[in-house]
Amino acid sequence: MLKKCLKLQNIILVILITLAIVLGWNNLTLAQGSTTQLEYRMSRMRN
Repeated sequence: MLKKCLKLQNIILVILITLAIVLGWNNLTLAQGSTTQLEYRMSRMRN
């Protein structure tokens, strides 16, 4: 019974870590995308 609980905890932990990594990566790419858009607009305004 205890081993089953530990296994379940490990699975939940793995899922949480995966979600955290995916969400963090999405936030990083979103931030990079917005900065490139800002740079693009600034360069368009200068020209």
